Amino acid sequence: MTRLAPALRPADFGPILRDWRHRRRMSQLDLSLESGVSARHLSCLETGKALPSREMILCLGRTLDMPLGEQNGALEAAGFVPVYPQSDWPDEALDPVRMQFERLMQLHSPYPAVILDTYWRVAGTNAAGRLFVPPVQEGQPPASLIDLYLDTPELRARILNWDELAVAFRARLVAEARALGGDAQLQSYIARLDAVSPEARLAGPASADLPCLALKFDLGDRVLSLMSGLMQMSTPLNIAVTEIKLELFFPADAETEAFFKTMADPAPPR
Repeated sequence: MTRLAPALRPADFGPILRDWRHRRRMSQLDLSLESGVSARHLSCLETGKALPSREMILCLGRTLDMPLGEQNGALEAAGFVPVYPQSDWPDEALDPVRMQFERLMQLHSPYPAVILDTYWRVAGTNAAGRLFVPPVQEGQPPASLIDLYLDTPELRARILNWDELAVAFRARLVAEARALGGDAQLQSYIARLDAVSPEARLAGPASADLPCLALKFDLGDRVLSLMSGLMQMSTPLNIAVTEIKLELFFPADAETEAFFKTMADPAPPR
C-alpha cells in the first residue's frame, strides 16, 4: 500500500468519517454493526487516536455508501493515493460504457432516450430524444434540463401536467442529493424548484389513472404521453460512470406510440 507524504494530506480522516456517519444518520454502534468494525475502534478513528488502513477506509466508505469521489478524498486525507479514476464522458477509458448506452439508445428508437449526468446535463440523445432538448449553440457547454425548464416558462408550459410532474421531480432531486450526502448544486435546484412550484413540497399523490406518472408534453399539433425509466451501471469503478444515467421514455397511450412509429431515426446518437 502507498501513502502520500504528510505534507500532501488535505485534511484528517477522522472528521470525514464523523461527517459521513452523521450524514447517513448512523450512530457509532449502527456503523459498527453494519461494517463489522468495533465501536471503540470507530471512536478512535474519528478522534485521530488510531490511523485507518486503506482497506478500512474502503470498507467504511462502502458501508456509508459514500460516492467514489468522496472515498478518494477520504483515502487522500489518511495519506493514501486515490483508487478510483475520474474520466470525462468522451474519454477512451469509458468506451465500453458509452458504446453500450449509445447502442441501447439506438435499440430504443423510435422512442426517446437521453443520457444525463448528475446535474441533468445532456451527454447524448437519439433522434426522438432531441424533441425534448432545445438545441445548444456550438461551442456552448452541455445543456442542463433542470436549468432549461426552470429558467424558461415557455418550455414548462409545454408540460401540460407540470404541477403533478414537479412533485415527482422534486422527490427525485431530493433522493439524488441525499445519495450524494447533500450535494450543494442539487440542493440549489431543489430551492429553485420550490420557488417556481411551491406546491410541489406539500402536494399529495398524482391521480392513479396509469401505473406510472406520465409526462404530458405539448408538441403544438399533438400531446405526447410518456412514462420513463432510468438505467445506471450497477458496479462502477470510475467516478464518471456513477455520474451518468440513461433515461428511456416509453409511450403511455396508443396515440403516442403511433406518433413515434412514424418517425425515422437514420442519424446516430450525438
